[in-house]
Amino acid sequence: MHRTRLVQHQVTSGFINVVAENHYLPAFWAHPEIGGTFPALVLIHTWLGLTGQMRRQVRRFAELGFYVIAPDLFEGEVAQDDEQGRALQAKLGEAAIAKVSAALSALETHNRVNRRVGILGWQMGGELALNAAVHRTDLQGAVIFSGKPDQFLTLIPASETPILAFYAEKDSSASPEMIEQMRSALAKSAHKGEVVVLAGTTEGFFNDESQAYNEQAATQAWEKLLDFLVVKMKLDVSKRHTQLD
Repeated sequence: MHRTRLVQHQVTSGFINVVAENHYLPAFWAHPEIGGTFPALVLIHTWLGLTGQMRRQVRRFAELGFYVIAPDLFEGEVAQDDEQGRALQAKLGEAAIAKVSAALSALETHNRVNRRVGILGWQMGGELALNAAVHRTDLQGAVIFSGKPDQFLTLIPASETPILAFYAEKDSSASPEMIEQMRSALAKSAHKGEVVVLAGTTEGFFNDESQAYNEQAATQAWEKLLDFLVVKMKLDVSKRHTQLD
């Protein structure tokens, strides 16, 4: 996986259980070891579940200076292939939205969070992140990877959340026409969100454990989302004083 250009924190991470909005929610959590308050991120996994690769993403964002939580929407189940993933997503159903909301609430009320909260999601998680972005008014940013946009197109122009969306050139979640419709909808929003299409890629280009992984495209997306998060989340780069090997 590509390296960050920013100095990083030492972090603490592990499995936790969150109680918020009347939900008991298993999750993976990581945060900087130094004191103070930080902006926070909720990371939403694909239909494969809370995999080891996803847990590494949680730690990776915590190293940048975020308090991070990835709710385990499947509560311990992990898919071995896309067919199992689709079945787990179908089983989850509408409960996913409430679980994502509970994870966001847990961070918003945490005493080490500075009340600036954002959300990132991949594929199934991208759709859930987009749903949160268009329905909530308390998020400072949303990053979407291959989130199916069609049901949100009429809501995006009124969204109060800055949105950065990444799609593969060959992306089953959105046709080129659908992506252009999303780009047009974002252009009408107050924050003028952005859609980035990565040439020569298919879904999963950001996942270094996937056959679809594309290092050049993943690095390009990483640099772009870093710039977005530093600005929208007002990340305090002065706190980075510990360089990791």
